[in-house]
Amino acid sequence: MDASLYRDHVTSRGVKYHYWSSPAEGSKPTLLFCHGFPSTSRDWRFVVPLFKEKSFGVIVPDMLGYGDTDKPEDPAAYCGSLLIQDLVDILDKENVDKVIVVGHDYFHPERALAYAYFSGFYISPSPGFDLQKFLESTKAVGGRYLFGYIKIFGADPEAERVIEAHIDSFISQWFPRDPIVWRDYISPIGAHRRNLLADHVVPIASYMTEENIRYFKETFAKGGWTGPLNWYRAMVHGR
Repeated sequence: MDASLYRDHVTSRGVKYHYWSSPAEGSKPTLLFCHGFPSTSRDWRFVVPLFKEKSFGVIVPDMLGYGDTDKPEDPAAYCGSLLIQDLVDILDKENVDKVIVVGHDYFHPERALAYAYFSGFYISPSPGFDLQKFLESTKAVGGRYLFGYIKIFGADPEAERVIEAHIDSFISQWFPRDPIVWRDYISPIGAHRRNLLADHVVPIASYMTEENIRYFKETFAKGGWTGPLNWYRAMVHGR
């Protein structure tokens, strides 16, 4: 991704977003790529050129709490409707009416041409969120707990310390050579915290080269984990 195409924009609520943008040519639509946890806009670097070469418009933000975007410490700043309004502000800044959303997104359906959900599924907006009820519902559908790690990320005040103190274990479990690690080491309730504290390091995926591991460590050492974890804290506390 061409570094010169990154730019900054302060949204209507006063938070600065760092994002990459390339306009569409002709009648081609624009794609909005939204990364999840634990990532940055850089994770789309192999995908973006494919669409840019075909004249699609592309917008790729560092989501709130990540990369070079602001990192509010208050979990309330990560309320879903606020996050999506931030993205709408970026679309307005770029004079883009509608986009194809790739990643994680909700609210403002009038601004979306289509959705492509990665690593998740649609959850309708609701005024409250019962974590245990949510975990049990996914177990009923999938036969096992699928999102048990939300317990540590959203409800454990020591989550930052645990991740930072066991960063090699964390990286190996989130980017494993064998995806079954997610099922066994991360998804069961209590498993991720237990495996991090035990410093379990599993074989890592080939795409996590020394350069990528170094970038990951430097990026999150600089920005910290409070911002990324606040997405889960906002969810757990029903914001």
